[in-house]
Amino acid sequence: DKRYHIVKELVEVEKEYKYIIPLKVTGILDANVVDEIFYRVPELYAHHSIFLSMLESSWTNWSDETAIGDQIFVMFKKESVAECYCSFVENFNRSEKSLESALQQKSSLQRFVEVQIQRENRRRLPLKSLIIKPVQRIPRYELLLKRLLEHTQEAHPDWEQLKQAETAVHALAMKINTLKESQQTEGAVESLRTLESLLMLADLASSQREYLRHDVVQVEGRKESVCVFTFSDQLVFASLKKRVGPQAAKKPVIRLQSSSGLDFIDSSLKYKVWLRLGLEAIEISKGRHRVAVRKSLEEVERLEEDRSLVLEILDLSTKLCTKHSHLEEVIKDALESLNRQLESARRLDSSQKQQQQQAAAAAAKGEPGGPCRIDLLTTSPGGIASYALIFGSPEKKAQWENSFLDTKMKLLYKGAQIPDFLQTLQITKIRSGMQVRSRREPRDRWAAVAAWFGGSG
Repeated sequence: DKRYHIVKELVEVEKEYKYIIPLKVTGILDANVVDEIFYRVPELYAHHSIFLSMLESSWTNWSDETAIGDQIFVMFKKESVAECYCSFVENFNRSEKSLESALQQKSSLQRFVEVQIQRENRRRLPLKSLIIKPVQRIPRYELLLKRLLEHTQEAHPDWEQLKQAETAVHALAMKINTLKESQQTEGAVESLRTLESLLMLADLASSQREYLRHDVVQVEGRKESVCVFTFSDQLVFASLKKRVGPQAAKKPVIRLQSSSGLDFIDSSLKYKVWLRLGLEAIEISKGRHRVAVRKSLEEVERLEEDRSLVLEILDLSTKLCTKHSHLEEVIKDALESLNRQLESARRLDSSQKQQQQQAAAAAAKGEPGGPCRIDLLTTSPGGIASYALIFGSPEKKAQWENSFLDTKMKLLYKGAQIPDFLQTLQITKIRSGMQVRSRREPRDRWAAVAAWFGGSG
């Protein structure tokens, strides 16, 4: 019975719902700090303990006619349960910060977490991962209910109750998602303010800007390491130096909210901005070998097309009735010239490809064309400049490059404007390749040409 096994899985999910941690008893942390970290967790535990007891009773006495939809509906329709979950989510950022602060300041808490909690936790998850588990349960309940409905006939006495339960769980999931999105937005703006202070930039925080990632690289021509901060609309380059004095021992890690989740930056380093560029002014240079190979390949393709065309002309000339010996000589001379050019272009193409392969194979870390290097070209009113970024590994380089290109694409589409429809112009005759051009303000004029075919059939 598939329904039985799905309910069994639901019971197992509930049995994992353990959050009674005797931190108050040990006295490792102040009771108020413990309440802040595990905000509303005891109440959630109480609700789910009752829920588990009801589920176990039904599962133990399982039969084909057993109904559990009413129990799930009663659990998740309660305002007290929804309010408890929503309060838990709203407080989650504060909870995480309190835990991080406590872990940094209390070595006894670190030992307690390692010994007491991770020993009882079969997957050996860190405490941070355990705290978020209540919210992660809701999507699992929704998924299990969908599966249960798939294996329940509409004539079954549990069908309608399961549908009601699914609606209740889905409504709670939507509330939680809305709160999480709101918190992520707040966290993103807060992260930008944090970076403003760290980088000493006055205009970084904006609701239109997102922090995406940071990468430590070497920049050709600079001795010190450089941190590249990637935002949704710009790159910020900052040189790195070790902090000295009492500031170095304050808070070793700064917590940042990125579009992909939480990110952590080393605050024991001093960040000094020396370059700030808009993404629209930056391109990745593909290197001279790659450009040369592309050009030689285009030349070979062009000559091959010309040669095919001359051969067709030669074939057509044989069908002429009038004398055409002079024409044949001209065509054959053109064909011989094209053959020589084509042979030379193919040799050059082969040579360029071999040079590219040798450059890629022999390139050591950081050398032009190397597997860890990216060359950036930037344009500004002052002219064109290039910067060579050398990453710690090919994987890091690939991750940054993919992120950069994806962000550039999003920025391009974000800035694109769809033109307003103005009017139609009737064109009596159309032909292939027709172009429509405006005499005034050509850059601001858009035209869409459509053909209409009348008649029957």
